[in-house]
Amino acid sequence: MLEKLLDIVGDPAPKNGYQERKNVTDVAEKRRVDYYRDRIIGQMKLAYLISKSLDGKYHDLIRAAEQSIIADCQKTGLITPEAVEKAEKILMPIQAEAKSYQIICAAHAHIDMNWQWGWDETVGVVLDTLRTMLDIMNEYPEYKFSQSQASVYKIVEDYDPEMLEEIKQRVKEGRWEVTAATWVECDKNMPSGESLARQMLYAKAYLTKLFDLPEGYLSIDFEPDTFGHSRFVPEMLNEAGIKYYYHCRGKGSGEQLYRWVGPSGAEVLVNREANFYFTNVDELMALHAFDLSQKSGVKTSLRVYGVGDHGGGPTRRDIERLLDMNQWPIFPTIRMGTYHEFFAAVEKEKDKLPVVTGELNYIFDGCFSSQSENKEGNRKSENELYSAEVYQTLLSLEGVRYPAVDFQKAWQDVLFNQFHDIITGSGVADTRHYALGLYQGVRAITGSKRKLALKKIVDRIDTSALAGDELENMDNVTLTRAYGAGAGSSQIERGLGKTRIFHLFNPAAHEREEVVEILLWEWYGDTKRIQVKDAEGNVVPSQMIDQGFNVYWWHKYLRLLVKVKVPACGYATYVLSEAEIKDVPIDYWWERRQQQKEEFVLENDLIRVTLGREDGSIQSIVDKNTGAELADQKRPAGVFRFIWEANHKAVNEWRSEMSAWFIGRYKHIEAINRNMEITASYGVLRNSVTYHAAFSNSKLDVTVSLDDNERFLRYQVICDWHEVGTQDTGVPQLSFYLPLAYPCDSYRCDVPFGMIDRQGAGVDMPANSFVAAVNSDETRMTMVLTESKYGFRCDENSISLPLLRSAFDPDPYPENGIYHFNFKVGFFTEVLRGSEMIRMSQSYNLPVTILSACPHEGNLALQNSYFKVAEGNAIVSGMKAPECGKAKEIVLRLYEPDGVAGRVVLQFDQPLRSASLANLHEEPTSSLDDKIDGNRLALNLKAYQIATIRISF
Repeated sequence: MLEKLLDIVGDPAPKNGYQERKNVTDVAEKRRVDYYRDRIIGQMKLAYLISKSLDGKYHDLIRAAEQSIIADCQKTGLITPEAVEKAEKILMPIQAEAKSYQIICAAHAHIDMNWQWGWDETVGVVLDTLRTMLDIMNEYPEYKFSQSQASVYKIVEDYDPEMLEEIKQRVKEGRWEVTAATWVECDKNMPSGESLARQMLYAKAYLTKLFDLPEGYLSIDFEPDTFGHSRFVPEMLNEAGIKYYYHCRGKGSGEQLYRWVGPSGAEVLVNREANFYFTNVDELMALHAFDLSQKSGVKTSLRVYGVGDHGGGPTRRDIERLLDMNQWPIFPTIRMGTYHEFFAAVEKEKDKLPVVTGELNYIFDGCFSSQSENKEGNRKSENELYSAEVYQTLLSLEGVRYPAVDFQKAWQDVLFNQFHDIITGSGVADTRHYALGLYQGVRAITGSKRKLALKKIVDRIDTSALAGDELENMDNVTLTRAYGAGAGSSQIERGLGKTRIFHLFNPAAHEREEVVEILLWEWYGDTKRIQVKDAEGNVVPSQMIDQGFNVYWWHKYLRLLVKVKVPACGYATYVLSEAEIKDVPIDYWWERRQQQKEEFVLENDLIRVTLGREDGSIQSIVDKNTGAELADQKRPAGVFRFIWEANHKAVNEWRSEMSAWFIGRYKHIEAINRNMEITASYGVLRNSVTYHAAFSNSKLDVTVSLDDNERFLRYQVICDWHEVGTQDTGVPQLSFYLPLAYPCDSYRCDVPFGMIDRQGAGVDMPANSFVAAVNSDETRMTMVLTESKYGFRCDENSISLPLLRSAFDPDPYPENGIYHFNFKVGFFTEVLRGSEMIRMSQSYNLPVTILSACPHEGNLALQNSYFKVAEGNAIVSGMKAPECGKAKEIVLRLYEPDGVAGRVVLQFDQPLRSASLANLHEEPTSSLDDKIDGNRLALNLKAYQIATIRISF
């Protein structure tokens, strides 16, 4: 049916606008002809679909209308208004059915933050777009407009406050809908769970105050262009009071309207945009509305319209078309409305909708490794914000002012850079430059606030009993030379003489025992007699790894490794001094009496690792408890590879010029082992092997080390990278390759607020910091843990870690220069719980901070734990002072990552007054006062629960 008619008059082109009509030359006449053609064809197609769904109830009417149009067309050669009116009258019995379908048309202007332009242009785009929307509102009283992203409104407030007053008025009238549940339309894979929580916290706090919004207004998370949606998004949205989710990318095929249920049972109502988040107003809307109804049973559909990416929004043409199409007799009921109106209508019928579980991932696998400095900036900023907030929060309990404004500014800059075209590395060079500048500002705030907080604690620690008596016998020059050395380095010296006091601070909520590096300035003792003791006077292992003269403003330094134990969320004190001669073993002259084969072996009490003499690859890993060989003897592991990716057009045709988005097929793989120089260093706390290699136009320096009582090999990498990708050659990539010695059934990844098991795939997958390859009987696990990387390729029983990629579009030179990155590879004969792995990641990504000091009196002990998770598997994602609260009150956020409900005990160093569960916006929801026992709070967490707790002391 309709084939003959379409053959005569042509079918409206769904993607390329209106078809050309060769027998009509006048532009105005052409538009008139096309309009009537599209009008009647759109109505007849809908009529046919309705009739077909009713077993052909209206087929005869449709044939009659078709014959009427054909007859008229054969006379005039065109579809005339009179012919359309005649056919519509024939079809009038179908009108009630057609009008029973409702299309809510939501006007929107998608504005990318700094995608293919710089910040100045983003500001201009925002102001121009919103001014146009306000002007159109003055012309069309029916017109409503929706705009997302708190950052958009912050731009208006900062750069055109007069316009903001106009927007406020339209918001009050209900004609301007604020759909910004997050600070920006953010990536949902690479930011930490705490970052995603802050996206919603700061957006609501800012917008509610700015527009005087009622409670519950910000109930939509509008993420149309986000490249994937992590497993725990429903949990986060539930905690934030958000009921609805709108997305376009991710889950490319499947349901359009559905209920997305998270692992804990938390649920949100979701609309996946089946067309695109900005599109034309045309007659195909009716067909989409009917199709959605057939699939979901819901007769209300959403049409998002307006120009996007670079702003713009709807035009007069769009609005005029909507007003006109609503008058077509055989067409759905159309009204200009809002997302809230659409979701409210659908919610009444949500029981009809299917349930979807799991992650909605992911598209654009190149975005997990493109523009590596953006990734590093995000991870470092998140971790430093965590640490700085912890220490400042603890100090606020003592009456010290909490720098809330500074932290808010830092968080807003980090959240801005989590926009889905910034953190993903899919922007231009200006995008990257602006982001890196923001990160510098963030780290200036976090570094200074953390150090100021720690200094206040250090000043109160009683170290008077640790003074060395050598001060009395030392000349003034030697005595004072050390104090102040190292300013600007990782550790400034605040001590004197040969006895030095060091305070080590651990921001994580679990105790840590590990090897740390201490930088010792202007120490004039006998380096062979260096001795380090803990606060109780016990000698702890230490190892000198480096020393130098005149390399830092003519000061002498020593780099020393020390085995330390630091309480959870607290500090420990260690003292370095010169041991008495009787405590130092006699050092005899030594020479090799027998020539031996040169081997590069890294060994401790747990594992013995042998590295290849030619290429530094892992040849053997022996578990010393069982004697089992953990390395694949057939495939060299721990290999750095130089890869050329083929043209990515084969991967995806749409927007295929964006090599930052897609990783092409590996067309050439070369193990880096040419011109390699290898040296080894051994000690009581760390054994290491260093090698250097040249490849293509670049150089690689790698140090592989194994610490005491560790199952992780540490890789410290410096790459002098000068590779350039082009359309013809493809994309060069530096990657670390780790084949496994056992069949891997799943790859366990940490994701925001939890874990997920994924199957191997021939594309890169995202993880917050690590991937663990697990076998079926859970007797083997290999873990790759990173400080700044997010992309992992897990396939064919192996893990690859992309380190650098020189994509060429839209940023032609995203990587060029000297890059430093660290990661670890762990080998286990059992599968650890997710909470254990996440704590390992926190220990690696939240380094111990070391401050030196002179002896002085104080009221604090030499070591203390302010707070810890004393019982249970909960992970702490953040600690802060409440946005609105009283003195001596904190907000603590936890989550349960193992899928096991159970008891969690939180222990503090002072008694609690009251406690309550709160939502993500820190608003109390239920009392926990009956769970308090002195300085302990015991509560039960559900499996996968995210819990925000307010505690007063």
